[in-house]
Amino acid sequence: MLIKILDDIFTNCEFSKNEVLFGEYACCFYHNPLKSDFFILLDKDEITLDELILLEKSGFNELDGILKQHGAINEAYSKNATLILCIKNT
Repeated sequence: MLIKILDDIFTNCEFSKNEVLFGEYACCFYHNPLKSDFFILLDKDEITLDELILLEKSGFNELDGILKQHGAINEAYSKNATLILCIKNT
Protein backbone atom coordinates (compact mmCIF):
# COMPACT_ATOMS: atom_id res chain seq x y z
CA MET A 1 0.00 0.00 0.00
CA LEU A 2 2.72 2.48 0.98
CA ILE A 3 4.72 1.61 -2.13
CA LYS A 4 1.76 2.48 -4.36
CA ILE A 5 1.25 5.80 -2.56
CA LEU A 6 4.91 6.75 -2.90
CA ASP A 7 4.95 5.69 -6.56
CA ASP A 8 1.89 7.87 -7.23
CA ILE A 9 3.53 10.84 -5.51
CA PHE A 10 6.70 10.54 -7.57
CA THR A 11 4.76 10.04 -10.79
CA ASN A 12 2.53 13.06 -10.11
CA CYS A 13 5.61 15.17 -9.40
CA GLU A 14 7.05 14.27 -12.83
CA PHE A 15 9.80 11.92 -11.67
CA SER A 16 10.98 9.31 -14.12
CA LYS A 17 10.88 5.75 -12.78
CA ASN A 18 13.39 3.00 -13.41
CA GLU A 19 13.10 -0.45 -11.90
CA VAL A 20 16.50 -1.79 -10.96
CA LEU A 21 17.48 -5.36 -10.08
CA PHE A 22 18.96 -5.47 -6.59
CA GLY A 23 19.01 -8.87 -4.93
CA GLU A 24 15.80 -9.81 -3.17
CA TYR A 25 14.62 -6.21 -2.95
CA ALA A 26 12.09 -4.53 -5.15
CA CYS A 27 14.03 -1.44 -6.16
CA CYS A 28 12.77 1.64 -7.98
CA PHE A 29 14.89 4.63 -8.84
CA TYR A 30 13.14 7.97 -9.32
CA HIS A 31 14.75 11.02 -10.89
CA ASN A 32 13.51 14.49 -11.66
CA PRO A 33 16.05 16.05 -14.05
CA LEU A 34 14.59 19.53 -13.68
CA LYS A 35 15.26 19.51 -9.94
CA SER A 36 18.26 17.13 -9.78
CA ASP A 37 16.44 15.09 -7.13
CA PHE A 38 16.94 11.35 -6.81
CA PHE A 39 15.00 8.86 -4.71
CA ILE A 40 15.75 5.17 -4.28
CA LEU A 41 12.87 3.07 -3.01
CA LEU A 42 13.75 -0.35 -1.62
CA ASP A 43 10.99 -2.74 -0.63
CA LYS A 44 11.11 -6.15 1.02
CA ASP A 45 8.38 -7.99 2.89
CA GLU A 46 10.60 -9.30 5.67
CA ILE A 47 14.09 -8.31 6.71
CA THR A 48 16.26 -9.45 9.60
CA LEU A 49 18.60 -7.35 11.67
CA ASP A 50 21.55 -9.18 10.07
CA GLU A 51 20.24 -8.26 6.60
CA LEU A 52 19.99 -4.59 7.64
CA ILE A 53 23.55 -4.65 8.94
CA LEU A 54 24.79 -6.26 5.70
CA LEU A 55 22.85 -3.71 3.66
CA GLU A 56 24.48 -0.89 5.60
CA LYS A 57 28.00 -2.38 5.41
CA SER A 58 28.16 -3.31 1.73
CA GLY A 59 24.74 -3.24 0.13
CA PHE A 60 24.50 0.50 -0.36
CA ASN A 61 27.85 0.59 -2.18
CA GLU A 62 26.70 -2.29 -4.37
CA LEU A 63 23.42 -0.51 -5.12
CA ASP A 64 25.30 2.69 -5.89
CA GLY A 65 27.42 0.81 -8.44
CA ILE A 66 24.33 -0.68 -10.07
CA LEU A 67 22.72 2.76 -10.37
CA LYS A 68 25.88 4.23 -11.87
CA GLN A 69 25.94 1.44 -14.48
CA HIS A 70 22.29 2.16 -15.21
CA GLY A 71 23.38 5.60 -16.45
CA ALA A 72 20.48 7.63 -15.08
CA ILE A 73 22.56 9.62 -12.60
CA ASN A 74 24.69 12.73 -12.86
CA GLU A 75 27.06 14.71 -10.63
CA ALA A 76 24.18 15.91 -8.43
CA TYR A 77 23.29 12.33 -7.48
CA SER A 78 25.83 12.01 -4.65
CA LYS A 79 24.43 15.08 -2.87
CA ASN A 80 20.75 14.83 -3.74
CA ALA A 81 19.87 11.15 -3.33
CA THR A 82 17.43 9.90 -0.70
CA LEU A 83 16.95 6.25 0.18
CA ILE A 84 13.52 5.09 1.31
CA LEU A 85 13.51 1.60 2.79
CA CYS A 86 10.06 0.05 3.15
CA ILE A 87 9.70 -3.00 5.35
CA LYS A 88 6.40 -4.74 6.00
CA ASN A 89 5.58 -4.62 9.70
CA THR A 90 3.71 -7.71 10.84
